Amino acid sequence: MSSEVLYRKYRATSFREVYGQEIIVNLIKNSIINKKISHAYLFCGPHGVGKTSLARIFAKAVNCKNFDTYQDVCNECDNCKLINLGQAIDIQEIDAASNRRIDDIRNIIDTINYLPRQLYKKIYIMDEVHMLTKEAFNALLKILEEPPDHVLFLLATTEPHKVPLTILSRVTRLNLTFLKKQDLINKIKKILDHEQIQYTEKSLEIIYDLSHGSLRDAESILFKIINAVSDSKYITEEVVYNTVGLTAFDKIESLVQNLIRKKYDLVQKDIPQILVYESNIEYIVESMMSFCTKTIIHNFSKEQESFLDKSISFLLDCLIELRSNLKNLNNKELALDIFLIKYFGEDISSTEMNNRQINNFSNVTSTNNTKDNNADYVNLENNLSNLQSGHAINDESNLSHNTQHNLGIDLKQTDQGNLVQMLLDIIKSSNKRLFSCLSKSLIDLDITKHVLTINADNNSKIILDNVKYQNLIKKAYIETLEKIGSNSCNLDENSCKIIINYISLSDSVSKQMYLHQEMQGISDNTFSQEREQYGQHINMYDNVDNSQIIENIF
Repeated sequence: MSSEVLYRKYRATSFREVYGQEIIVNLIKNSIINKKISHAYLFCGPHGVGKTSLARIFAKAVNCKNFDTYQDVCNECDNCKLINLGQAIDIQEIDAASNRRIDDIRNIIDTINYLPRQLYKKIYIMDEVHMLTKEAFNALLKILEEPPDHVLFLLATTEPHKVPLTILSRVTRLNLTFLKKQDLINKIKKILDHEQIQYTEKSLEIIYDLSHGSLRDAESILFKIINAVSDSKYITEEVVYNTVGLTAFDKIESLVQNLIRKKYDLVQKDIPQILVYESNIEYIVESMMSFCTKTIIHNFSKEQESFLDKSISFLLDCLIELRSNLKNLNNKELALDIFLIKYFGEDISSTEMNNRQINNFSNVTSTNNTKDNNADYVNLENNLSNLQSGHAINDESNLSHNTQHNLGIDLKQTDQGNLVQMLLDIIKSSNKRLFSCLSKSLIDLDITKHVLTINADNNSKIILDNVKYQNLIKKAYIETLEKIGSNSCNLDENSCKIIINYISLSDSVSKQMYLHQEMQGISDNTFSQEREQYGQHINMYDNVDNSQIIENIF
């Protein structure tokens, strides 16, 4: 294989070799055939989609002697051969990024009136035109508006919003786009067939995903892969992952599954293993976001909603915030730690964490050192262990009335957690500051006496003592009862009572125990039926029929 890089070796030399830009190609061809060529064109679009290549083909087409016959450049006439060899003095290609001053534009103005010596038209191709200075644009303005008949300006830019409106109004703008999946894969297949290298379809799809539709990026990736398989002449998915330095999809899939299942210990093991193969955390985050998004969208299309959907939605929110933090923080590991803290929060099922909280809770309440209290804490520790192992607390006698009051847990009221969650959801939609405060507190609802008991941190005193916020809580409580159909007596705010207990420990063991009871009940009942099938290859790259894949999950 030639040492020339692929994007130069296989650069399009005619309109029929241009992939993925059919609309633009037809517009240019028709304008030449109908003799309705504008005096200036602006090629806009992202990097690596063929702006400069298309401008060169355009310049060759207006000078081709056989264009009317073939309706494309022939690459055989004297003019085409001269242009292909780069010896046509009537075609000037200018890099506006390095020739951006007003003096560079004056050089064009000084020579523009001279007739072409070899070709039919004199062509000025200006790449990255948005880099010109303000003075240079002003100098270009007049000559761009009324150039001589023998002159054609072909401008190209990746950032058209930086081009002055006075320039945009004087050119014909052509918007190029990223290549579609099949167009780019067809181009790659043509290159590999010419290089006599075998491949798998899946490997080409991975290359497309890595290039994001940019043909030049895809050809650069392919050039590296071809050099890696110079002996075997066969490209597989594993070769692509190893050559480019990416983590295989199954490792990312496993990480997402463990995050959704709240398996903190397994997540701690998965992340270092992935980082060994993939140092680009941004790529890992985007892959995880793609995995989650496709699952949620599929369920929306099927009008399905489950606890699994809510877990994935929350994970997706945390991943979006992580992606933002990765851009703002130099320390990538710190951003990753912040993500884990926010996602798991107090739901990390770590025995060491729970034991620390039990000890802290005991220290805070050491002033009430009675036999009943000591017995209660022993029972509390036993019950918390039961929750960790998946067993529910069925014996209310294990906790004394005093401890139940302090914990704010009514073990007879099985839907207590649902009511509290409904209350918090209503508050979140109306006042996020109050929601943030209450989400760190423990709320006990007595719907028979309409009493709300809030065990909160001392730092929440400023907010919770405010009458305005207390009225919001009461309104949310009344709305909660209306949703479950329990507000038959037309309850108003004056009939509700709020009791607030302030403690010095914000992360009390009571809340930890309550959250474990709620989450463990879900994990061992509803979620256990789904998680056995959950890892059945959701393809974040959309390589296969997603609907058929995800049908097997739920």
